[in-house]
Amino acid sequence: MKPTKYKPPRWLWGGNAQTIYPYLIRQSASIPYRRERWELDDGDFVDVDWVDGEVDKPLVVLFHGLEGGSRSHYALSMMQYLKRRQWNGVVIHFRGCSGYLNRLPRAYHAGDSAEID
Repeated sequence: MKPTKYKPPRWLWGGNAQTIYPYLIRQSASIPYRRERWELDDGDFVDVDWVDGEVDKPLVVLFHGLEGGSRSHYALSMMQYLKRRQWNGVVIHFRGCSGYLNRLPRAYHAGDSAEID
């Protein structure tokens, strides 16, 4: 199948408008996350929010953007999509992004991939 070039709607031109538009029209989503705390070797923790689907369905792992989390509009939309399909999903919160202060002074910053390892 030959890939086609993306053509945005005429009324939604430009990357900035395309980025902002989903945020403005978002529906208030309520996702029943199951929170789990992973203890790290250095004494700190990372929280993860799960959407449980069927056992034999795929798992989608979402790493949020800067200052994001499981309540970000894009995360809610993605997890809603997965829930409708009865897939499994998880949003992994980087340090300091789950709504709880971490135990250590180390915080998440762009490019920090230690937790992903």
